[in-house]
Amino acid sequence: FTDTASTYRRINDQKGIVETYNDMARICFIRSKFDQAAEYITDALDYCQKTGDQKMLARLHGNLGTIQMLKDQWQEAEKNLNISLQLNETLQDEHNVCKSLLALGNISCILRKFQKADRYLQRAFQLISGNNYVRELAIYNEYRGSLKFALGNHAEAERHFREAIKIGEQIAPQSAIISQTYRLLAELQAEKGELPEALQSCERSLQVSKDIGERIEEAVGYRILGRLYSLNDHPQRVKENFTTATRMLEEIGARGLTEYDAARLIEERVTADYFEATVH
Repeated sequence: FTDTASTYRRINDQKGIVETYNDMARICFIRSKFDQAAEYITDALDYCQKTGDQKMLARLHGNLGTIQMLKDQWQEAEKNLNISLQLNETLQDEHNVCKSLLALGNISCILRKFQKADRYLQRAFQLISGNNYVRELAIYNEYRGSLKFALGNHAEAERHFREAIKIGEQIAPQSAIISQTYRLLAELQAEKGELPEALQSCERSLQVSKDIGERIEEAVGYRILGRLYSLNDHPQRVKENFTTATRMLEEIGARGLTEYDAARLIEERVTADYFEATVH
């Protein structure tokens, strides 16, 4: 890819340069090399500004916002996701408008801006319903469940999580939708005092995240598992899981995350599967 980018620069092929940098960012993103991914997207944006390709600009701003969420750069992420939304709205690209709204609903929930999160998710649901976006319906239910959980509505949160899992099992049983929603369900079950069920859900989440290479989700899964074992009074397992989680988060540059943020900031996915669907 580096040689390809050099070739495009020599022949002044701006579009080729942009696409190559975006592809390079995608590979780094999948490998959890977020600093490098952000650099490639920033380079792509510089070249894309010269081409005037509004559709590609929308994609790049959305991609950069997603990466910035994983780098704990919340304000910058929100700004880029909003730019992506505005460009997609101008282009009347309903599918990508829907994805932008979901992403903004998610980050608003993480930042505890619950009313704003609700508005974004409502708008996304209207597009999902009108266009039969099945994958986005699963993601909507995951995010809506997270919002309900944050607001203390455990029954509604569980209903949405189980609906996300049901759809995910039908369309992509080995996917980020499954690993992440089972992890969220485990947290909810722990909150309700359902520890055996929480352990089972967390183990399911961990297995899928390992299978698909979701390293951040896997790390957070170990952290949640450590918490669950602490509630069950298994000190050795607590130590083992927290040590593994800390090591993995340090390896991927997420060592400064708080437990709350680490458990939720992965909602934008870190797999090749999701990169194709949401990070373009």
